[in-house]
Amino acid sequence: NLSFGDTPIVTDQGSNMVAAFSITQKTRLPCMAHRCNTTLETAWNKENAENPTFAAFNLAIRELRKYVNQSSGIQDKLPKTLKGGCGTRAWPSYFTIHDSLNASVEQLNNILRERQEQHRLFNIDPMLVKEIVKLMIFNDFRQTRNG
Repeated sequence: NLSFGDTPIVTDQGSNMVAAFSITQKTRLPCMAHRCNTTLETAWNKENAENPTFAAFNLAIRELRKYVNQSSGIQDKLPKTLKGGCGTRAWPSYFTIHDSLNASVEQLNNILRERQEQHRLFNIDPMLVKEIVKLMIFNDFRQTRNG
């Protein structure tokens, strides 16, 4: 039974929020969504820096997306538009990128084979793409919450 004055407030770890609550008597709780995002982004970046295979995987996805966007007639044949990244919320962005690729990987393979460009998929492991998408099971909740 919390009274109005005892209600804790959840915020991100922004220095402005931390400083504001340090001068008040209010309880500030860190936002777990922000913490999860930061933890996952840190792990992703560390793996990318230390694992050349993972770095090649990520680079191949960025280059594939760029190729598809610059080539006419590919994007229209895919079930989902290949999405790009957004630096604001890294982890949901990773999900969006890999989900769109996961939905389109078979069609991309066929299209690129016809164009003799299948080498663009060489460093992209479809099973890893699928596992990254499965890891983001909480994305449905995030989308529901954000409308």
